[in-house]
Amino acid sequence: MKAPIRMISSLIAAALITAPVTQLPDIQPAYTAYAYESDTSDPLIEKVSGHYGYDFLGTTDKGTKKQLYYKRVFELCADFYESDSDIESEEEDVSFGSAQFSDLGLTQSEARAVKNFVMYDNPLFYFVANHFYQTGSSTYIHVSKEYYSSEARAKCKESIESFIDEMTDGLDALGSDYEKARIVESRLSARAEYAFDDMDSVPSHNIMGIIDLGKGVCESYAKCFQLILNYIGLDNAYIIGDETNNNGGHAWNAVKFDDGKYYYADPTWDDSGSFDYYFAKGRTLFNKEHKSYTTANAINRYLYDIDIPDTDFDFTPYVGEFADIINAYDFNIEPDDTVTITRYKLDETSVTVPETILGMPITAIGANAFAGKNGIESIKLPDTVTEIGDLAFIACFRLKDIELPAGLETIGKDVFMFDSEIYIDTIPDSVTSIGSGAFYYDYNGPAKVKIPSAVTSIGDYAFGFVSEGSISYNGDGNYEKLSPVKFSDDFTIVCVKDSAAYDYALKFGFLYELYEDEEPKDEFGPGDADHDGEVDINDVLLIQQFIAKWDVEIDEHLSDVNADSEVDINDVLLIQQYIAKWDVELKNAE
Repeated sequence: MKAPIRMISSLIAAALITAPVTQLPDIQPAYTAYAYESDTSDPLIEKVSGHYGYDFLGTTDKGTKKQLYYKRVFELCADFYESDSDIESEEEDVSFGSAQFSDLGLTQSEARAVKNFVMYDNPLFYFVANHFYQTGSSTYIHVSKEYYSSEARAKCKESIESFIDEMTDGLDALGSDYEKARIVESRLSARAEYAFDDMDSVPSHNIMGIIDLGKGVCESYAKCFQLILNYIGLDNAYIIGDETNNNGGHAWNAVKFDDGKYYYADPTWDDSGSFDYYFAKGRTLFNKEHKSYTTANAINRYLYDIDIPDTDFDFTPYVGEFADIINAYDFNIEPDDTVTITRYKLDETSVTVPETILGMPITAIGANAFAGKNGIESIKLPDTVTEIGDLAFIACFRLKDIELPAGLETIGKDVFMFDSEIYIDTIPDSVTSIGSGAFYYDYNGPAKVKIPSAVTSIGDYAFGFVSEGSISYNGDGNYEKLSPVKFSDDFTIVCVKDSAAYDYALKFGFLYELYEDEEPKDEFGPGDADHDGEVDINDVLLIQQFIAKWDVEIDEHLSDVNADSEVDINDVLLIQQYIAKWDVELKNAE
């Protein structure tokens, strides 16, 4: 999906980066800025405020005055963020206040530049509209209509705080800035999707698109990334520029990593392709498809100059054992802090997938994660894995040794298709769903496979089929064009009667062998005659009543705590001693 995102974002960003400005005479305008009261000071405002633009202004002509004006605009926006006033208007956007610049000796153009830098540094000011007014003396900052209501802004504030908590959980335990930023980008990718169906809405262009709706365009991605980096104290800059292939506007980030240098990161494109392809990159690779605005080419966009090395960031000296994980795998961190392996990057013959990454369990092998890895002969998956995605191991022609995890629940479609050396004859008892073509081998594989009764769904051609003749397949689910034929006439499915596996065998005419599900083991321990999960005086009384031939029901097996095959007074005495904490043991017959 990367290409569509890149193409569409280029059509949008140019319009949103250069805000429309209305020039007014140097007189009091016909409208009055809305007044509001703010008597609190929210520490979050300072916590998530960036400073790259502010610092850069200090290096320019009239730098001190520009920084003073920056503070005026910043305080104006910060006060409105904290306000509980409503704006009553039918206009699309109106001013909520003005900041004078003429007394500082700044021109309108210089004031516009400063206003842009405030917005570039501070993603928290999501409510500020692109449109604003200027007179010869002041800039009037506008709020988008979606945020006129104080109630709406209060809800946004709650959502922002929850988003920050979710995105930063556990980051303090990480040792390097690189690890922190990478985890943040991965969590952002797991939470967000590109707003193909809502590209023109106001939230799609600020942090609230992803935070509230789970979708946004490049601005929303870059600003959400910036918000969290600001919060955890990682120096960064919000970057705007062009996509060089489409000559359209785009937004991304620059992040200061552990070597003290800034590198590029594009969370939008990383969410639509390989996770880290555009993360921690230098100019050489990144500038093939990106061109950031600078002071020389920014026109009215007023961007800063930023020094980016030619080469990508070398993380290996800073991340310890995590370097091995990064070198071997691409992965996503899901909203519930579990990990999905999305790509294996090495060419080893034997692979052991770890149980955790940064303390978070690996629960899924994603679609195509190991696809086409011809050199792999054996793979060990951790028992934490509950899902194997579509085509995860397709065309691993030399793969012969893999044990499905004990906790596996879902096997996608075409997972082991064409793996001509593999042999799997038992599906774990935990599996409930097997996709079509999952074990569509390209050889005369196992003559018998055992499928547990827990499996409730089996797709067509999942077991027992190979292809006849030369074929090609792109994973589109059209199995008929593969010319499927059965392994052999004696291929057998071992199953429970009336289960999904039994129905599959009948549907495709395979031989089958029936087996009985094992009786579940006792859920309660010795002495728990009434099955309440405890061994206490109630069990003693119940067993005594049973011995006295009262009309009561007990678990006779659990009540026979001396394993002599009888329930009698000796069992009662032993349970009483156990309750009194004597050094005795309760045990049942095997």
